[in-house]
Amino acid sequence: MKITGYDTLNDIRQSGRKKLLPGKPRIGVGMGTCGIGNGARAVFRSLTDEIERQGLDCLLVPVGCFGFCAVEPVVNIHLPV
Repeated sequence: MKITGYDTLNDIRQSGRKKLLPGKPRIGVGMGTCGIGNGARAVFRSLTDEIERQGLDCLLVPVGCFGFCAVEPVVNIHLPV
């Protein structure tokens, strides 16, 4: 998408915000190399199963490295305000 002015830029910004902050809980599991090596796949599968079992309305997403390899696997939860 070509940015042709403020309105186009604002549309792109809003689209990006909806992806990052969808208006419901968003759970990100760090699935970088160190995360996977320390069990992030198992954490992601367990969260997937539990979310389905409880019928929760949230967004579970695999994300890249959070940058804190020493404590992997890392899960980040964003709760909408």
